[in-house]
Amino acid sequence: MRDFLNNKKIIGAMLVSRGGEMLNITVPELLKWCDWVLLMMDNEDDKTRDICQELFNKYPNRIRIESSGFPRATKKQEEEVRGLFHRFKPLQGPIRDTVFEYFRNHRGEVDILIWPDSDEIFSD
Repeated sequence: MRDFLNNKKIIGAMLVSRGGEMLNITVPELLKWCDWVLLMMDNEDDKTRDICQELFNKYPNRIRIESSGFPRATKKQEEEVRGLFHRFKPLQGPIRDTVFEYFRNHRGEVDILIWPDSDEIFSD
């Protein structure tokens, strides 16, 4: 399929927060299909931030890392059952829009956008 789309810029995007070790699988899998990938971090934990940096170091020309810029979860939200969900739910649309805003500022670089969740891969 990739040969069929040779003249197209296929870009990946992924919101990352608490993906941890799974990103070591999902990001390289996404890179199989994409010219480069944007990792948009939001309320990420230290482990996820470190893994994203390691992936960037491994694929420096194919990964871009940005931050959504939204306030992090409060200590109370971190400790409550479903507290992170309650933080994310009202911000979900605006957080996702930061990805679209990024690509609006990089016009001409994207023909096809592939945007899976951070825990998804594609089969051959």
